[in-house]
Amino acid sequence: MATRNPIQRVRAVVALVFLFGAASASAVPLVDPWTISGPGTTSSTQTAFNEWALDYSLNGAGFNDVTWTVSGGPVSTDGDYTFDWNYSGFHAFFAVTAFLISSDGTTLVDVGPQNCCTAPSGGFNYNGSYTFAGVSAGDLIGFTLGGSNFDSNNVLSGTLTLTQDVPAPAPLALIGLGLLALARARARS
Repeated sequence: MATRNPIQRVRAVVALVFLFGAASASAVPLVDPWTISGPGTTSSTQTAFNEWALDYSLNGAGFNDVTWTVSGGPVSTDGDYTFDWNYSGFHAFFAVTAFLISSDGTTLVDVGPQNCCTAPSGGFNYNGSYTFAGVSAGDLIGFTLGGSNFDSNNVLSGTLTLTQDVPAPAPLALIGLGLLALARARARS
């Protein structure tokens, strides 16, 4: 069996680093696409490779809870899917409520009714992290969100921003390139 020189060893390590990085990144793929549905104007925008902004706006909302549904997937791989979330919006000033519930039934936000100017009245901004555990390939994941008010300024608007925690292969690639550069420098000396 032939022995490998330092460069061959480093190349083997770099190959393993790239393989590990690719396996890590594909273990839990990005949930794509994300959509939002409900009354009024809605939009779904991918703001980064792992981040989506889901917006709603409704004027003349009435005085009952209004609900929007956010859906992601279907997912292609079994596993756990973790997201940092930020839910911000404006539901006017009087008797304001806001809620955010995961599709598996976990309440993340349930506030109000509040009057001016204690959140969610006058605007709100809530955030956290959530993991959909044990998701099966083909499942949809998502959220239900919305709220109400009893205000003459009868508007509901909000944004749910979801940032998926995914392993990024780029740092592993940089480590591999650094090892390769060190091996070359060592071989030259």
